[in-house]
Amino acid sequence: MHDLSTKRNQSLKKVIIILLITMLILVLGFHVLLPLLGIAIVISVGLWTVAIAAVTTLCVAGLLFFIFSGVGVIITAIVAFVLAFLAIILFPILLPILLPLLLLIAIIFIVRRKQKSALPPD
Repeated sequence: MHDLSTKRNQSLKKVIIILLITMLILVLGFHVLLPLLGIAIVISVGLWTVAIAAVTTLCVAGLLFFIFSGVGVIITAIVAFVLAFLAIILFPILLPILLPLLLLIAIIFIVRRKQKSALPPD
């Protein structure tokens, strides 16, 4: 009877040691993985910010081409193109959204340039 009790105590000790080691690994893993998860979240938020900024800037540049015709609009369009290409590289899934906007701005720029050159000088 005493031998059975000793075996149970030894197996119980083994189980407790395995559980303690598992808990220690999980706690240490949590402390290591949580900052990595935070870094991944921050990076993905930053990348989505670039994508949203690209779409917004392209839309604003398209509207400004209709209203104004100056160097500031051209600079805004160039920034929009750079942001759009960066967003396309980072998020290929946004290509169907950004490509028509890029083409729209290019067409508006060409049409406005032709209208400007067709006008008589003041």
